[in-house]
Amino acid sequence: MKTIEEVLKKLDEIIIWAKQNQSPVGYFACTYRIMTAQVLKGIHQKKFEDNPRMILLDIAFAKRYITAWEAYQKNQKCTKSWQMAFDAAKNNDLLILQHIFLGMNAHINLDLGISAASVMPYRKISPLKKDFENINNVIASINQKVQESLNKICYPVDLIDQLSNGKDNAVLDFAI
Repeated sequence: MKTIEEVLKKLDEIIIWAKQNQSPVGYFACTYRIMTAQVLKGIHQKKFEDNPRMILLDIAFAKRYITAWEAYQKNQKCTKSWQMAFDAAKNNDLLILQHIFLGMNAHINLDLGISAASVMPYRKISPLKKDFENINNVIASINQKVQESLNKICYPVDLIDQLSNGKDNAVLDFAI
């Protein structure tokens, strides 16, 4: 993959597979696709200090997830955090948010640091700080869209959203 558009296409393939197989792995893939599309929009709007670097970071970051997914599909080794997230899709007792958070845990808490270090020369990641903060703002701007999507497919999430008067978004903001 050399472009974010190619990343989006790969995510679409995972989402299609998840739909065809009625697999909860699609919940994270859908969430991640929305976020990746928003980052691409932010790059087009020049919201980052170094847009070419953000493209490299986004692709490196996505490759970690896609590589893990492809390895898992072939019964090959992937990181333990991804193994756990993908295995959890076999558990019908988990909530949609649990599936999403398992994917976010593997991707943000493991893959993001590795990806950031891989795109920075000599592993000096401090120049990424401002863009890293900007990416959080870009992604946070779509949290309501993610919330509305969840509301459509999961009545308990919709009920919590209504009862909390929007304060439940703080959980998603924190996780991201």
